[in-house]
Order: sequence, then structure tokens, then C-alpha cells
Amino acid sequence: MQTQWILFSGVLILNTLAALFLALLVGRRRNAPGSSQAAFLFVALALWTFAYAMITLSKDYDAKVFWVKIENIGILSTPVLWLMFALHYTRREKWLTRFTTFLLWIVPLVSLTSLFSGTWFNLYYASLLPGESGGPLIHQRGPWYGTQLFVSYGFLVAGLL
Repeated sequence: MQTQWILFSGVLILNTLAALFLALLVGRRRNAPGSSQAAFLFVALALWTFAYAMITLSKDYDAKVFWVKIENIGILSTPVLWLMFALHYTRREKWLTRFTTFLLWIVPLVSLTSLFSGTWFNLYYASLLPGESGGPLIHQRGPWYGTQLFVSYGFLVAGLL
């Protein structure tokens, strides 16, 4: 393994620890609007960065694929949690009924289902190839990837607005 990937993984681990610290810090402020959503958002970010570090540190292809799946739990949760945080923080949580919350999670759940199923994995990633220098995997996007990407960016923009 090249030194660049070890250093990169170290930075990711530091990001993981920072996100977990922020999750604990924000989660303790239960009366602040959006605090629980922000805490979950930081946990999702911590999962994302930790799994990415494990992808770069793992030598075995199957281990890398496992960590790609775990990483995507954080990746796919982040835009939804961001939008939920923004709505709570701006005191528009009334828009988040059980039904609308369920609707927000449909595309990420379909994406995770395809990733964790052996049969539909290629809908999200058409292929995962080992990187040349032993770092992260090189992926080719499957047909569902674009749908997820569009929805994710839509949620991020909506949260900003």
C-alpha cells in the first residue's frame, strides 16, 4: 500500500472522530431546533468517512466491496438527513409528516436494497474494479445511480434554499 493512501485514510479517520464528536455535542442540545437531525447527519457522515478509510486500507477486493456497501449507508442518508435538519432548523417541520418522511427515504432505500442484494447490485454500480495503486475501487455507474444522484442533489439544494 502506498503512503498516500495511508495518509489519506488517516485524514478520513480524523474526520470520522470529528463528526462523532459533533454528533455527541449537538445531540446533547435537545431543545435546539434540528439538533437530533444534525446529530444523525453527523453519524451518517462519520460512517461514510470511516468506511471510505476502510476501503483504502483493505487489501482484499471482497473487503473493499463490503466497505463500499457500508459507505453508501452514510452517503445515501446524508442528503435526506440534511433536508430534514434544514426543515427542523427553520421550523418547517410540519412539512415532515410520516408520509412525506417515507417519501424522502424511498430512493435511498431502493438504492441500498440494490447495493446489498446480489442480484440488483449492478443497477447501482455496473462494475467495481481494483484501483492501480491499491487504494479505493474504481466504479462504473449503473442505470439507477443517476436517479439517486439527481434526488440527492435535489435534497441538498432544497435544504440550502
